Amino acid sequence: MRICFFGTPAFAASLLKSLIKEGYSPIAIVTQPDKPQGRSKKVNFSSVKEIALSEGIKILQPLKASDPLFLEELRALRVDLLVVVAYGQILKLPLLEMAPLGVINVHASLLPKLRGAAPIQWAIINGESFTGITIMKMSLGMDEGDILLQESCNIDPSWNADELRDALIPVAERTLLEVLKKPHKPIPQNHLLATYTTKLELVDSYIDFKKDSQSVYNHIRGCNKEPGSWTKIVIKGELKKLKILQASLAPGEGVAGTVLEWDSKCGIIIACKKGAILLDRVQLEGKKSCPGNKFTDGHCKDIIKIA
Repeated sequence: MRICFFGTPAFAASLLKSLIKEGYSPIAIVTQPDKPQGRSKKVNFSSVKEIALSEGIKILQPLKASDPLFLEELRALRVDLLVVVAYGQILKLPLLEMAPLGVINVHASLLPKLRGAAPIQWAIINGESFTGITIMKMSLGMDEGDILLQESCNIDPSWNADELRDALIPVAERTLLEVLKKPHKPIPQNHLLATYTTKLELVDSYIDFKKDSQSVYNHIRGCNKEPGSWTKIVIKGELKKLKILQASLAPGEGVAGTVLEWDSKCGIIIACKKGAILLDRVQLEGKKSCPGNKFTDGHCKDIIKIA
């Protein structure tokens, strides 16, 4: 079977490695164009491209997946099946009709729940107790294709988004390989049960303590490590950004946003609408990260407030 693999991040790269190991090495991979990263503007390859380079697999990086020259090059490869895992672009009709065996997608939720971008992060933010992997046939509608196979995965209440992503990798590997090894009857989704997610931007990861502590805790976990949860803090009258790298539920009540505890023993405890949150690890803008109780050593409670 001549497979072309579409994917970009580390999650997709893990599945690509699994395919290669099981004898389903793609004849080509399609990944996002290289982009400069950070202040140095150093160009880094996507995780999928790194695997393809090490395995000698043909690499295609169109700026747009609808580009006619790219479609022509892909058509010349005479692919049987397209496998899509977190590629990062919407595939349009010419691609969906190109391969005789169609296009299958690995989606990190139990569809029709959590259609769209960032389903792993939103599962935690929403306080879900479980999620899973869906292998589906791609269609023009966003994550509306028929389901081929699903497997669920429990969510540990302490996990952040990265930890849930790691837990879903072996689930995704099993389900994808099972679909490739034998035919599965497509089952239409119940669109009436569909829920939707959006890509998380930095503004979405701002932590509002005017919610109950469980909701705040879920939001912090869901946004870490990317795009990274944060709040605003006033130090000596100056408004600064404070990243919240790790937190936990804590006892305490008070006006939302009030600093309840601030010392090297207890650390930083912030009141929520109901309950409180302990900031276990933080990073002030322009500074290195440190445990919350160490951060209190350099700043006095009477000159601090959460904005």
